[in-house]
Amino acid sequence: MVAQDATDLKRRSMLKSLIHEMAREGIIVTHAAMQGYEPPHAVGRYRPDVIGEYPDGRRVIGIVRMGGEDIDSAAGRQQIKDLATRITQTHIRDTHARHTLRNLKARTVRSQKDSVPLYIAIPAKARHNLADTLKEIGLEDQRNIRVRTY
Repeated sequence: MVAQDATDLKRRSMLKSLIHEMAREGIIVTHAAMQGYEPPHAVGRYRPDVIGEYPDGRRVIGIVRMGGEDIDSAAGRQQIKDLATRITQTHIRDTHARHTLRNLKARTVRSQKDSVPLYIAIPAKARHNLADTLKEIGLEDQRNIRVRTY
């Protein structure tokens, strides 16, 4: 139980740091899995930890991953791949307006310009774990993925 409490505390700390860093980069955080924010809505099959937007209206999503199975399990890999490659600006804008994607189908992003930036917050010790996973699923060169370590 103590280990779980420490993990939850680290996860909340990383989420808070990610939100602050996104704000420093000019992103307006509209939803976060944190007290004081509206809870994030589902985007495709997943619920990110953070949803925000740049002043020009482009949407951004963020997730916090603790390493290990949180990154390299089949479910972890699929979530990262879907959020990095199957969600478009139009897709997330429609989702935001409806607060659900149940009636929309995810589709492959056709251009990097249309893709939604995906921030992935990880502990520093998980850097290689995430890099290996991104390479294995063919996303090591995906320009919309922004990894932040804490």
